[in-house]
Amino acid sequence: MTEMTRRTLLGGVFTAIALPAMAGRNDDPRPVTGPKRFYMRRPYRVLGPRWPVPPENEPNLAYQGHNKLLLAGPARARRVVMMGDSITYNWDRFCRPFFTAHGLVDRGIGGETSAQMLLRFKPDVIELKPQAVHLMAGTNDLAALRHPYDGEATRRNIEAMATQADEAGIRVILASVTPATGFRWGKPAEDALKSLNGWINDLCGRNGYTYCDYWPVLRGTGDWLKPQYGRDKVHPNPAGYAVMGPVLLAAIDTALKSPSRNATR
Repeated sequence: MTEMTRRTLLGGVFTAIALPAMAGRNDDPRPVTGPKRFYMRRPYRVLGPRWPVPPENEPNLAYQGHNKLLLAGPARARRVVMMGDSITYNWDRFCRPFFTAHGLVDRGIGGETSAQMLLRFKPDVIELKPQAVHLMAGTNDLAALRHPYDGEATRRNIEAMATQADEAGIRVILASVTPATGFRWGKPAEDALKSLNGWINDLCGRNGYTYCDYWPVLRGTGDWLKPQYGRDKVHPNPAGYAVMGPVLLAAIDTALKSPSRNATR
């Protein structure tokens, strides 16, 4: 066997091993690139797809085409929109059958702050007319991905998105920022994370929103993400999403049973 033949055969073996990890995504009609403009030195990378990150004052409309497809289909396929960053995006990647079975629509974009989510909230959530929205925001704010953390700005962005959904007759589910210890500026960010979650819980209580708390199932020693549930110190792995699933479904059930103060549909 020649050296060239040997390399070709080995390359085929490695490719065959790698393919199952990406199975189930080839039929995904969503684009994996956004505007052809970069703010950071390199695009944010989530497992495989590369998401160009636009400036914070420009919305990433990568889901525009898929939104049109969803609106042309049955409403049950967009029962709940999942708005978030890479933690939300990866959930769909790892658990596509779970999303499909429960009418969940992934609208996560890796690396996004709450300010960026607010910019695309109308086309990616409101215009889809779901029964409920699950908003998980704040991780990248706390991580100071773009600029120093501004707690007041983050709270304002989250409240603005919740208000938009509520006024459109969409039930609001606000998720806790999941346990993490991979932030750039250490303990101050971890303390700020707990403070933000406390505020989100209070906001839900004041406005009749549903609080979806993932900490009881993900919290490990020292308030960190349990190692068995994380790909790293921030992002859950498939096992992590498996324990998050029942928490999400319970929150959805609670939200959909609650009266909508501004139902228009």
